[in-house]
Amino acid sequence: MLETISAEELARDPGYPGMQPEYLAETVYYAPTRTLSQADLTGFWVLEYRWPNGCTPYGLMFCELALTWAMQYASHHSPLPPTNGYDMRVAGTHLFGSELALESEAVLQARDHRLTQRLPRFVENFQEIWKQEIELLMAANRQIEAYDASGRSPTELADYLVYTREHVRWSWERHFELMYLLLINHVGFYDLCTELTIPHADVATFLQGYDSRISQGDRALWEMVDLARQKDLASWFVGAAAGTDLLERMRSAGGEASRWAVSFDGFLNEWGWRTETVADPLSPSWIEDPGPVLGSIGSLLVAGQQPDFDAKRKAAEDEREAALDAVRSRLSRAEQRDFDQTLESCRKANFLWWNEDHNFYIDYRSGIPMRKAALGLGESLDLADPEDTVFCFYPELLALARGEKKWNELASLVSERKDYYWSWRERRNRIPKFLGVPPDSLSDPILTELDGFTAEFLETLKEDGTATTLKGMPASQGRAQGAARVLLGADRIHDIQPGEILVCEGTTPSWTPAFTKIAGCLTDQGGTLSHAAIVGREYGVPCVVALGNATARIRTGDELELDGGAGTVRILKRADL
Repeated sequence: MLETISAEELARDPGYPGMQPEYLAETVYYAPTRTLSQADLTGFWVLEYRWPNGCTPYGLMFCELALTWAMQYASHHSPLPPTNGYDMRVAGTHLFGSELALESEAVLQARDHRLTQRLPRFVENFQEIWKQEIELLMAANRQIEAYDASGRSPTELADYLVYTREHVRWSWERHFELMYLLLINHVGFYDLCTELTIPHADVATFLQGYDSRISQGDRALWEMVDLARQKDLASWFVGAAAGTDLLERMRSAGGEASRWAVSFDGFLNEWGWRTETVADPLSPSWIEDPGPVLGSIGSLLVAGQQPDFDAKRKAAEDEREAALDAVRSRLSRAEQRDFDQTLESCRKANFLWWNEDHNFYIDYRSGIPMRKAALGLGESLDLADPEDTVFCFYPELLALARGEKKWNELASLVSERKDYYWSWRERRNRIPKFLGVPPDSLSDPILTELDGFTAEFLETLKEDGTATTLKGMPASQGRAQGAARVLLGADRIHDIQPGEILVCEGTTPSWTPAFTKIAGCLTDQGGTLSHAAIVGREYGVPCVVALGNATARIRTGDELELDGGAGTVRILKRADL
């Protein structure tokens, strides 16, 4: 196992060359994003797995708005009684988050009172609330995505930069306000089930088996795979033939290849508003660069026939109903009444379903206009590489667009920042999973239920890397055996071969297509409500989460055996180096 970078070294790092503290604190609710300091090490900080590549200077704007601002905003407006949301630190180019404590007993009581008033109406009307939110989100998405940045003047692009920033902030305010309310309601169900001695890991099973926009997108992707197979086009996607110009060659070839490309354009128009890494301005959308999804189609052609999605959904529904019957059979009549009432509230406002469905409207696409604005400005300024603009901080980009700065004032800094970014990206596998002193407990439901920071998980992080058996949190039932595929980011999911076991820090919506061909999934972080756990249960893929440091202890090619019900992983055979 590689030697981990010490917390002290991370705290000493000054950050990007030329970075000013105010660049991370353009918008502040309770507390700004800051660089990690020595004083922070007395607290507890969790490595943010959703940005495994680290953040560019421009990308830090998204994290400031979507994590720091939006979570703190939502903690007040939801209201979330016990915490003020997330406190964020930047170490090198990587992010660490912590719970932002709520110190005031008076504020806690006021939030409790407001929540008591708001939550019942929210749960009862959630389906209509979410329908209205979708209409608002999609209207905003379509308007901002339709903007053509080519040929624009820097002044015009300054307005678009401001517009995209506001879009990110507004979208993620909606995201976390809804998420906190849904989670608070779900945690109430957990509490009741604990009183009824129902295992924590079983609770999510009671709410699985409901269709979302994400699973619909997976089916649409497989329809493109099946169409390529039916039209005998598989050879186009194999080996050297599947180059970066694949789609253009298919369009110009005529016949079935050209017709498939037209169908693929329709697929992209509906499902291509997504990136391989969430809101990373270095990551082009499928609309801009369809290479990653074409690579996935090629690997899925090799994987064989389309999974029976209807059968998988039916199996998830059957498992859900069988689990409910088993629980009800041992409860008293009074206990059954309480159980069914609380279950019904979670069905009306189903966090597990929403946590997948909302990704299509917010997580997948909200960062795409950011990249368009930055690249448009780079082209307007006639830069040799327009993508260099993402190595500017937002205030610098705005100053460039407004003519308040010249590119030659920033060019040398940008060069230094690119070197800095790539040096830290290459060291991601040496970044510790947490920093500082673990507390006795955490209150924020995102940290506890989504990221899985339980007492058992914190103990797992302290284990050495010599053992061949790993213990984590059961997330999706079933057993699997196969070769490991260790990935730190979703940008290489097309490398996954059918039957492999995915090992990663944690999954986001960008990873979902992989679940149609993997045999199992292991994650460093995550709880029973994490993306990996939810998708694993829906697709019948055995999954163990909260393993702590599986990505450091397992190598690609290691032969693994996992038990998703017991939460255990055995390394049967090490890969040849």
